[in-house]
Amino acid sequence: MKLILFSSLIGMGLACSTTVDCSLNGECVNGACVCDSPWKGPKCEVLDRLPTDLSWGFRSPYNGGKTSSWGGSVLKINGTYHMYSSQMENFCGIQWWEPNSKVVHAVSQNPEGPYIFSDVVSLPFTHEPTAVRAPTGEVVIYFTMRHPDGYELTNCTEPTPTPAPVPPAPPGPPPTPTPCYPPPPRHTYMTYATNAFGPWSEPVLVLKANESKWGNCPVLIDANVAMTIRPDGSGIGIWRKCVNNNNTRCHADCCTFPHLLTTSNWRDPSTYIPSQTPMFPDMLPYGAEDPYIWLDAKRPEGVHAIFHDEQGATRSSANGTHAFSPDNGKTWYYGEEHCYNGEVQQLNGTTKVFARREHPHLILDDTGRPTHITNGVQEADQSVDCFTDAQCYRSYTLVQPLKQQE
Repeated sequence: MKLILFSSLIGMGLACSTTVDCSLNGECVNGACVCDSPWKGPKCEVLDRLPTDLSWGFRSPYNGGKTSSWGGSVLKINGTYHMYSSQMENFCGIQWWEPNSKVVHAVSQNPEGPYIFSDVVSLPFTHEPTAVRAPTGEVVIYFTMRHPDGYELTNCTEPTPTPAPVPPAPPGPPPTPTPCYPPPPRHTYMTYATNAFGPWSEPVLVLKANESKWGNCPVLIDANVAMTIRPDGSGIGIWRKCVNNNNTRCHADCCTFPHLLTTSNWRDPSTYIPSQTPMFPDMLPYGAEDPYIWLDAKRPEGVHAIFHDEQGATRSSANGTHAFSPDNGKTWYYGEEHCYNGEVQQLNGTTKVFARREHPHLILDDTGRPTHITNGVQEADQSVDCFTDAQCYRSYTLVQPLKQQE
């Protein structure tokens, strides 16, 4: 039915007939989408991004930052912007996110930043926080955590020495395969506080990591959870399932595909139910990850998400894609165009092209409308430039403003 309708629209020279054809980000007027801020494009699925300053955000090297961060979940509370971010210990870059990542809190009086470090929410190993407000006012944070911990951290305070050239191996039997070791757990936990600065509740387990294979070895892949909480205290979220499909490039290293996560009561971890049905059955390898989810400010049944899109030749891309549901999460549509990419216009008129731009979050205004996007970014192509230099893995959190209607 959907294909017939789309063909009919094309035949009539129309681009849309309902708000669904406008990605729930605009209205269909006389057969064309009129997009809400900050969306653009024929289907209103592209973020209208404005020039930014690389010294904004968190832990930017253009503002004296020497410590790597990766993404930032931002809440506006009483006029102050609170960012919860992954920060790497011992001056390591994103390559050493495990075991060196911890969750920290930074603040700013404006959405762009720069965000100033305030306090530590959770020590290593904790990673990829998503912060949301509960209807009763609590700040709720979901993150990946190894609990108990006990793993030694990597020390990157000294430059990595350049290794001596390795002579070619003489002819002989094939090398012994690298042994597999017991996989460390990367489960999803939740903590909350009545104040943005804490103190934080004891983390509780919400969702266990999923068992899969990486490098043909068993692993426990973090669920990469994002949640939003409804006014009645129930919640809808997204988790990723890492799947090994035989006879595909996902065979040895699993590919991640989004699935729904629901709860009837955000406080009660026993009510979180992970769906085993993929949200997007036709999604291609390597899939999608790093979800951010929010409720539509204008349409009561609408739910939106953006992902780091990994469909294509490489996982570590710089592309993001918008998805939406018009019926409270029952039916989902995945965008045809990327909502952002690695090209970022700067206020000085130049363009920065990032090798990696992942872990997206949106900053919402008081009405629930997106005003800024945050990402974990890396300038160097780690597959080419980072064989010997630890600082080449340097990452930071970018904040880019989005265009608003006058």
